[in-house]
Amino acid sequence: MRRLGIAILLLAGASSVSALADDAPMQPGLWMMHVSGTTKVSSPPVSTPMERSMQICVKAHQKPESVFLPAGSDRCTGSHKVLPDGKTQWTFHCQAPGASMTQVGWFQTSARHLNSHWVITAIVHSEAHYETVTDMQMQGTYLSAHCGKVK
Repeated sequence: MRRLGIAILLLAGASSVSALADDAPMQPGLWMMHVSGTTKVSSPPVSTPMERSMQICVKAHQKPESVFLPAGSDRCTGSHKVLPDGKTQWTFHCQAPGASMTQVGWFQTSARHLNSHWVITAIVHSEAHYETVTDMQMQGTYLSAHCGKVK
């Protein structure tokens, strides 16, 4: 269970904020984000499905990637490129005491829609050495120009 907790913490860090790309701007206002996928732990073998929806508030001039890319860290390096189909592909490598993470994925936005797919691999270097692999999809839909109480 502790391993799953660490995997969830790494996933939470992998789906926060910061970076830059050439994707279409997202309409400012309230958005519904739906995230689904599976996290697999190597030892003992465990596979846990995940699914959640959340509302977020996109600010005017906010870059699309800031919705879900890892927050800036002196322990992470990242790169991105625009693919021929118009998607933006990102790759991140992060090091932390006792763990390393690689996040590879793509996203594509329009003013009222966001689609993305990510594979996040975390290796925990401890006595119980193990690996987690999270495969997740995210779909976002614009709801309203007003965010209400959502920040």
